[in-house]
Amino acid sequence: MVAKSVKWALASLVIFPPAAFALGLGDVRLLSSLNAPLDAEIELVGATPEEMTNPKAQLASRELFARYGLDWPASVGTITFTPQTKSDGRTVIRMRSSQSITDPFLTLLVEVNSLRNRTVREYTLLLDPPVFAPGEQQSAPVAAPATGAGTRG
Repeated sequence: MVAKSVKWALASLVIFPPAAFALGLGDVRLLSSLNAPLDAEIELVGATPEEMTNPKAQLASRELFARYGLDWPASVGTITFTPQTKSDGRTVIRMRSSQSITDPFLTLLVEVNSLRNRTVREYTLLLDPPVFAPGEQQSAPVAAPATGAGTRG
């Protein structure tokens, strides 16, 4: 029984190779804190070099938020999404807002379109207030866990 399942899984990889190497959204790394403009990175994973060249990322539409049963995040204002290649060769989507985020929890639906697929993923961010110690700068941000995932092709 297991051998038959493995055989079908391998056959589907051969027949449908684009599905095996679809662009995906990894974890989010939060670079900002509460009461500051949003600054975060989302790693792009599992894509071909062609898909990594020009991914188009955006906040999902209000209709998609409603379909997933989520409230539109009015507190974020305008978020810009910029693809960047890091010094280690990883490609990330940099998210930045024009307004300070005053809610400690922020739920976002991020949509990325590439050559052959469309990926939507939900992220819940916990924004902690900045921590200062006497004579020190703001503490380094901690990577935030992501929740939920969905892919549409």
